Amino acid sequence: MRRAAIVLCVIMSLILAGGFAFGQTYPKEVRIGLSTALSGGWAGFGAKPAGGFKVAIEQINALGGIKNLGGAKLVGLIGDDEAVPEKGQVQVERLISREKVVAMIGVWPTQTPTAAMSERNQTPCIDALGIAETWNRGYRWVFKNYSTGQDEADQEFAALEEQCKLNGVPMPKTVYMMYISDDCSTASAAGFRVDCKKYGIKILGDEVVESSFTTFGPQLDRIAALKPDMLFACHYTPDAIVLYREIMERKLYIPYGIMSWGGGIEDVNFHLGSAPAAYAFAWAQENGDQLPWKRPYYNYINDTFKKMQGFDWTDSHVAITYGSVWQLKDALERVKWSPDLATFRRNLRDAIAQTNITMENGEKVKIPGTNKTFVPALEPFGWKLLKYDENGISIDRPGNMSMVIGGVRWTLYPEASRKRDPEGPRMVKLPLPGWDERLANSPEIVTNLDELAERLKEAKLPENQALWGVWGTAAK
Repeated sequence: MRRAAIVLCVIMSLILAGGFAFGQTYPKEVRIGLSTALSGGWAGFGAKPAGGFKVAIEQINALGGIKNLGGAKLVGLIGDDEAVPEKGQVQVERLISREKVVAMIGVWPTQTPTAAMSERNQTPCIDALGIAETWNRGYRWVFKNYSTGQDEADQEFAALEEQCKLNGVPMPKTVYMMYISDDCSTASAAGFRVDCKKYGIKILGDEVVESSFTTFGPQLDRIAALKPDMLFACHYTPDAIVLYREIMERKLYIPYGIMSWGGGIEDVNFHLGSAPAAYAFAWAQENGDQLPWKRPYYNYINDTFKKMQGFDWTDSHVAITYGSVWQLKDALERVKWSPDLATFRRNLRDAIAQTNITMENGEKVKIPGTNKTFVPALEPFGWKLLKYDENGISIDRPGNMSMVIGGVRWTLYPEASRKRDPEGPRMVKLPLPGWDERLANSPEIVTNLDELAERLKEAKLPENQALWGVWGTAAK
């Protein structure tokens, strides 16, 4: 009787540990979580990180699961937060407390509550998409593999300085700043102010303009009167469409263009809802590979992604969660197993902290139908290395500055990223072309995802490069 009671207690302790379905020694499955928008106005955006998350899990399981844990399969659980931070908090709490996930992945715009709830519940979290300053809050359970606000500002100014030197023109002297008040925008704006001071650029206006605007008329009136050399703008997709359209309709000329942290102008819906002339020559600081369809592993990932999500992988919001899952796999292949969930989470946190994935030592996967391999934890997003510092932030935070030319976003900076696509532009004429030139030579607007995907996959510069201000190529 006593022996039976002891056995029953052991079995119950394993069940209560949660997160696993147990075999003889190791779990049959390991649960990981993601909070993103699956419904509401941002469901189209959320489908991208959700898809990358699911594809990585399917591929890892097809390749034998987590070998360190006896071939345990990954199970991905996604909480629908509708892109609302308060709902994100509820979803993360549910995934951690009720679903017993061993780790979370956080993405914009709810990465802040994902990080906070993961820290509170002592669950490892990869802060994978968004520049919110989660890394400097003393968190011990949160690891950031993405850029910071200051990173992005530094890249914006480095790219601008390089293009000014190539053109033999001075840096802009004035700027107007206009952005929303979310964590990412305010972090980006803070970094931008620091660099404006460094480069001696005068800020003529510094204005928070919340989302859901139907017109930017009053702001554009002020900008037209002040005549800044450059505009700093951070807005969600619906507002970005309105802003860029109204600037085009007014033919408001900004000599050094619009500088942005990406945001709305990275969204395919922005391109579907805007005339190419409206966003031509718009600067965007972005993280990840801007031309993924040109890579040898693209079909291996995209074929599964499109079956799951119904559209093609066209931007880095797919690659960031795809790579993050593979990075978690790397840690799971090194973690010390424990049937106690709290202990296992602690062990996993320690394994993540010790991550050191390189192109040489990272797990390589053979691309079907070829003799080529790639490192899924690094290459699709653009990392060369994944290693965390004492603050839990990756020491390699790949970012680039891009600009739309001929309806396609091309990388201009840094040089290593630019040379990855040698047919792309090396230099863009500054000051930028005027509105008459842009409107006369703009590609036609595209109205559906298939048309946009075809344009992006062709990835050609306009034939009349001189008129569009494009000089040289990345290979020169």
